[in-house]
Amino acid sequence: MNSMNAMRLSATAVVVLLVGNPFTQVWAKPAAPLTQAADSSRTVVEILQKLDSDHYRDVVIDDQLSAELLDNYIDTLDSGKSYFKQSDIDEFKQWQFQLDDNLAAGNLSQGYAIFNRFRQRLMDRMEANIALLKSDYVFDFTEKESLTVDPKTRAWMATAQEYEDYWRKRIKDG
Repeated sequence: MNSMNAMRLSATAVVVLLVGNPFTQVWAKPAAPLTQAADSSRTVVEILQKLDSDHYRDVVIDDQLSAELLDNYIDTLDSGKSYFKQSDIDEFKQWQFQLDDNLAAGNLSQGYAIFNRFRQRLMDRMEANIALLKSDYVFDFTEKESLTVDPKTRAWMATAQEYEDYWRKRIKDG
């Protein structure tokens, strides 16, 4: 890993640590979305100032870093392209050049919005999968179907039908 990739990975780790690790917070269905803690603003501003002024790799907090942070954060949450839908990604992409400015101002609201959407999609999916398994639905194992699981070779799911079909196939394959 080259030094620029390591630096960008470090910046992504900061966002994940401040907003939250999805796999430690999603399992109990929350009553309300996560929101930014009061001390998070000060912490993220201090971290970014240190990255900008004191880091030996000369980290540049700019729109390029902002876009990479967004991509890395989405990939950290949903690396398998299993929960977010294309409409979510389209919505998040509007922030790709704003994250750097918002983080520098101590505003983590976009990170929380993305995380809360992920958590909601995950919980909804778990409930739907459990309902499917408890239902009288009969999987047809004689039908030849394929399931593309490699996220590098498939797009985000764009329609509700694609989403449901993907998960039906995943359960059938499991």
